[in-house]
Amino acid sequence: MKGSKMKYSILFLPLLAIYLTFQFMKLPETFTNFNIALVVFLCFISILERRLVKFYTPLWFSFFIVVLGQLIFDENSIFYSLFYFGTGFVFTIVKKRGTSILNHLTTTSIGIIAIILGNEYYNRFTEQSYIDRYLTFIFLLILSIILANLYFYLEFNRTQSTYMYTILPILFKLVVIFPILSFYNYFNFFMITVLFFLYLFFLNFCRKTLLSISDTHVQELMDLIKQKHKIDILFMELGDIKGMFYPKKSIIAIDEKLDYPEQLQTIVHEYLHYYLNKKGKSHFLLDELLVTMLEGIVSWVVILKVKKGVNA
Repeated sequence: MKGSKMKYSILFLPLLAIYLTFQFMKLPETFTNFNIALVVFLCFISILERRLVKFYTPLWFSFFIVVLGQLIFDENSIFYSLFYFGTGFVFTIVKKRGTSILNHLTTTSIGIIAIILGNEYYNRFTEQSYIDRYLTFIFLLILSIILANLYFYLEFNRTQSTYMYTILPILFKLVVIFPILSFYNYFNFFMITVLFFLYLFFLNFCRKTLLSISDTHVQELMDLIKQKHKIDILFMELGDIKGMFYPKKSIIAIDEKLDYPEQLQTIVHEYLHYYLNKKGKSHFLLDELLVTMLEGIVSWVVILKVKKGVNA
């Protein structure tokens, strides 16, 4: 019963999206103001994204943040965004039959809420300069991450844990995509298309790198930790828990069901707990927050290091 209540509590996100849409959406004044080319483009890129971006599924990976960031410069941005989200919603339901419509509705609502709040922020509280546009992109990114984690907590009673998969695409947006698009105060079809395929290329690079992680790389990391810190890493059945660290015994336990990339990420996660424990950090929630923030970047540093060690 409790799980059912938790599950349906995610309905507040679609309800909030509906309320905000009716509260803030502005329709084109006349049919001649209706931008058909923009609608066609939004529908096309929405379908294309859902067909091509297969490996990375966390909510904030979606290219919609980029599209939304450009849409907010239009006074009818909320109206046009519904074509983008509506097309994606229908396509996903048809493509993934048997999946929960409620879940898809909720994730769609996250995007709608993000563009409404982003639109209000940019058009009401900024001077609409280059820096303001860049900060708006960042605002959309952070907001989508917060809402995505809220959704995961309400639906699965946990937050997202795929930070090794998300950190590089997020940094790519911050360092490459957002600075470029911030030069434009209008919806630039060509630039969004170019950056979309550049983003896909980068995702594919990340995907291939992660899939190339093998037991040899995991063993290399285990040997490094064992040699430097005298920590034993054991694989065992842990049920729903990915890993545990026993500071008094200097043992890290990893769930044996994990694939190699997850094994590496979990070892890094538990090692960071060891490091913070060694430094005297003792508050569990603070430790978990710091580890969560660091594990994505540290995991990629470790990946590059162990790959270099194996290939040497």
